[in-house]
Amino acid sequence: KDLSSSFVEDGSDFSIHYGSGAVSGIFQLETVTLAEDIVVNNQKFASIHDAGGMGIAYVLSKFDGILGLGFDSISVSGAKTVFHNAIEQGVVDSPVFAFYLEIIVMEN
Repeated sequence: KDLSSSFVEDGSDFSIHYGSGAVSGIFQLETVTLAEDIVVNNQKFASIHDAGGMGIAYVLSKFDGILGLGFDSISVSGAKTVFHNAIEQGVVDSPVFAFYLEIIVMEN
């Protein structure tokens, strides 16, 4: 696949240990867009190259990745979270975020 024009290979190694096991890979940098109008430049993210430790749930799941919204203090290698960078770059009005989870009941 073609890389985006803002993609930058960082190349530094990372490893995360989940309850199911470890995953590893390298860090990358990319422009991330949230909610169509919050553009965060040079966001560091982990590109997993060995997902063996994620178990069968990962293999059967239909997703491309995980976006961490936790604190910088618990991020791998101290990488700043996307929301931290959004605050630093001045692309959000205030340092507050929320999300809503909706239950959708499907009838047969």
